[in-house]
Amino acid sequence: MGIFHYNEGNKNFKESRFDEAITNYKKALHHNKNFKEATINLSTAYMKNSNYDKENVDNVTQKLNENNLSASIMIDSSHANSQKDYSKQNIVIRDVQKQLTDGN
Repeated sequence: MGIFHYNEGNKNFKESRFDEAITNYKKALHHNKNFKEATINLSTAYMKNSNYDKENVDNVTQKLNENNLSASIMIDSSHANSQKDYSKQNIVIRDVQKQLTDGN
């Protein structure tokens, strides 16, 4: 069953339906918590959405740690995080800076 949800997640991801991809990757991990490909794809799907907020960063960090993967995360201040508007990139950068200052 985990493979089914993983494949559905991949299909959703290719169609840029990242929320649905996230749901399917989570379901795949529910069936097999050691499914590293699903964990990696889940973190990638999170990163495709507006995902720089503390909740998303914590979630990705937790999943990476649970699977003994490096918890290094790169947050892109452009594209989806700034709604493809360069003038909003500072909003993302300030939020991430605050998270780092707060110890996240």
